[in-house]
Amino acid sequence: LESGQELLAGITPQTLREQIGLSQWFRFYKPAGEGLPETERGYSCLSVFEASQGAVELKNSPDLISGSDTGLLVQIRGRVIFGDKPNIYYYDSEARYWMNWDQTHEIWAIVGTQRQGEAEASESETGVRSAATPGAAPRISVTKTDLSTRTSQPFEWDVPEVYLSQTLGWLLPRLLPRTVTTPREFGYYFYNLTNSRPQISLRSDLWEPVGQDGSFRLTTKLTSDSPAVVSVYAKDGTLIRRVHGDGSITEPTTLDDLRKLWKSKGLSVSKTGQ
Repeated sequence: LESGQELLAGITPQTLREQIGLSQWFRFYKPAGEGLPETERGYSCLSVFEASQGAVELKNSPDLISGSDTGLLVQIRGRVIFGDKPNIYYYDSEARYWMNWDQTHEIWAIVGTQRQGEAEASESETGVRSAATPGAAPRISVTKTDLSTRTSQPFEWDVPEVYLSQTLGWLLPRLLPRTVTTPREFGYYFYNLTNSRPQISLRSDLWEPVGQDGSFRLTTKLTSDSPAVVSVYAKDGTLIRRVHGDGSITEPTTLDDLRKLWKSKGLSVSKTGQ
């Protein structure tokens, strides 16, 4: 936690601005094994903008700048496949995470839609981490909504002292130090939505140099008992390969290659891939 706090405190507005313009597509798949063929699991696209808070609303352009309240915005668009042919269904999502330059305030919005044939069901999530004010500690407030039934669930937590924002969580490998020569561990609390019920979890990262080409390996555990996710990054912070706990793989790709691959397998690319 001390190392994590030192790392986050050393991230400057200039360092964050250096991420603006980043855009990368990723392929998510299960490799062949045990007599089973290689299987596509999904794809995503990460893009980074300078924007005002209003850009979090999905109806607005992600690079909207409408006032002086600018900050860093990360947009994640993607499609995940569930089930097997001929009964597969898709889950499409778009998420936008905005944070001010001093990391004290963040907001985010996520909309996901499950599609199977003509049937659709959508859900959303909105979140706010408020900055501390005189007499009031910072809080995280999250609302999850079933857009079909219009029913909502609110959640709220105090912000831990060493806290990794949603925005930085997507960019952290680009911000970790490149000068380390031996393994170094970092810890931080973060908002964890990977479980069935949202929670604040302690994340641990082991960051270590590998090979002679300046690449690094990041071993991440989102909770103390979760499987490790192992990622290898090039010297400039670009992902080379990520291995998830279930053996599935995430690798960088291009939109053209993704379209060709999915078409060859009879899979449908959503509007996020148009």
